[in-house]
This record gives sequence, C-alpha cells and structure tokens, in this order.
Amino acid sequence: MELRTLVDNSNMGEITAFIGEFKFDNDLTYLIENQKVGEFLFNNNDQNKVLKALQLVGLSRDILEVSYHDLSLGEKNLLQIVQGLLNKEENLILINVHKGLNYRSIENLKRVLKKITEYNKRVIVITNDIEFLFNLTKKVIAIKNNKIIKKFYPVNWFDDEIYSYVPKSEIIKFTEYSRNQNIKIENTLETKELLKAIYRSVDK
Repeated sequence: MELRTLVDNSNMGEITAFIGEFKFDNDLTYLIENQKVGEFLFNNNDQNKVLKALQLVGLSRDILEVSYHDLSLGEKNLLQIVQGLLNKEENLILINVHKGLNYRSIENLKRVLKKITEYNKRVIVITNDIEFLFNLTKKVIAIKNNKIIKKFYPVNWFDDEIYSYVPKSEIIKFTEYSRNQNIKIENTLETKELLKAIYRSVDK
C-alpha cells in the first residue's frame, strides 16, 4: 500500500490513525546510518528552524553531533517528526513514532502532535498500539489485505468492533474483567481514572 493512499483519506489540521494489517514500503528513511544528525538536518535547512524543531519534540541540540547509528529507537522516531516539520509538505506521516519512549515522553509527544495540527498539517499515525491513540485522535481507519475496510469516526474505544483489527488494550480488558466480576466501574481510558473508579466502586 502506498502512503499516498492513506493520506488521501485524512483531512488537513487533524490527526488520523491507521490500524490493522497493511504492508508498504517505508519511505520515511531520512538519514544515512553513518551520518551525524546535524549533517543531515542542516542540509538545505535554516539553523534556527532546525533548533526550534528539536526543541519542540524535546531533543537536545547535542544530538546534532551524534551519529544516526548510535541513536536510541525513541530518538530515531522523534527525528521523524523533526524532519516532517522541516520539509514543506502538508503531510506528516509517522510509523510507530512512540516506540522506545517512556510514559512522560509519550504524553509530551501527544501534545506536540496536537500542536502541529494547529499549523494546518495533516498528521498520519500508523500503529496497532491502541493505547497510544487514546486521547490523541477521534478518527481511526482500519486496513485489511491492503484495503481500507472500516472508518471509525468518531471512534468509540469501548466498541468491540474496532478490536476485530487490533488487540484490546490492557485497560479495556481490565474494565471488562471487573464488570464480569460484578464490579461496577465507569469507562475510562486513563490509568489514574481507572484506579479512582475502582476505589469508588469498593467504597459504595
């Protein structure tokens, strides 16, 4: 599947997620393994814009002196966003961009992606990690056999149909298990809120 096909099914100024089974050539390889990050990013890019993009995603300017080969998975994925911000295209296509990041970094990443849409960028997030998509997007498109087969908009994360294409998150499974044990808890996508709901159900 060509990435262009995915882009054509999303709108400007919003975040669209694609889930399910799909295969395509990853044309998001921006850096050469033995290059330093700075050598690539400063190529035809204004220095101030590069530094601002790094700051936005939470990367230090020290990374400019590091070889791409020596970066962590999380740093490589954040550079996907940096490169997308530096080019003049309207589309920012991110594949499993949250992999290798801790919880705090992931929450910051979500804020960054939402901020990017304010500049009328089209953000495409490709992942089967449903939990990452919580509170990030309301539009999810399911893929199977390289075809778009279902659009969820606005998405209901507690609708069983969406889990025909991806595994359920642990928080959804725990909520369902609790209800099967006759523990009445409210739907929530946040761990902290789930703990509060459990406390309220026990306190009754």
